[in-house]
Amino acid sequence: MAIERVLESNDVDKTLWAKLLPGQLSAKGMKTFARLTLAETRDYESIKRAILASFKLDATAYLRMFRSFRGL
Repeated sequence: MAIERVLESNDVDKTLWAKLLPGQLSAKGMKTFARLTLAETRDYESIKRAILASFKLDATAYLRMFRSFRGL
């Protein structure tokens, strides 16, 4: 989400997001990116879905994290 905020705040055209994202990925994110088809690597939303799935970051995961949070 941080990369999206940076790109939006700098008025970067959404068509360029897929090209700029790989340089910001962790090793695990790059492994997922490398498994995508060429067509998928050109579509930011496809990349995002694949990476979130590989990290198992879906609504259920966020709900589980929220419920386990114990405030400061």
